[in-house]
Amino acid sequence: DPAQCAHQVLMAGYAVSRLAIRPVLFLALALLSSCAALNRSVIDELTSSPQGDRAQRLLLLTLSDGREIPLRYLQLQQDVYVGAGGRWWRQFQTPVQTHMLLRGQRVLVTASAVLDDAALHRRVFGELRNPWLARLPRWLGGGVLVQLKPLTR
Repeated sequence: DPAQCAHQVLMAGYAVSRLAIRPVLFLALALLSSCAALNRSVIDELTSSPQGDRAQRLLLLTLSDGREIPLRYLQLQQDVYVGAGGRWWRQFQTPVQTHMLLRGQRVLVTASAVLDDAALHRRVFGELRNPWLARLPRWLGGGVLVQLKPLTR
């Protein structure tokens, strides 16, 4: 799971000390490399098998630099919510148009960070079952929801 990879990299970074900096940096780089390979395989699966098990739990969000990242999501009526596990959410502090791939459908959305709704935050993180992500400090990208609102034509 990409969220678990990010968590492992984060925990490896916390372990940095003066005596162990080289082994820890090596471990962090190895974890990042394996996470990139995992993300690539997940992206390939989501695009080739839109009715598969992963596609029922994950979407692909296109970032402003063109990268796509797989994320767990919760759909509430028309809106879709994802939990941020890094700094990528900052590009959505003001609403931005982008794309998501949801169960094989590429959808134009307005993405915006939700920073001021504690009840929605608890509900989404509770249903996504990512409680560790909600406990990360905001400067590490934890505890931030991003709302994806489909644009109607």
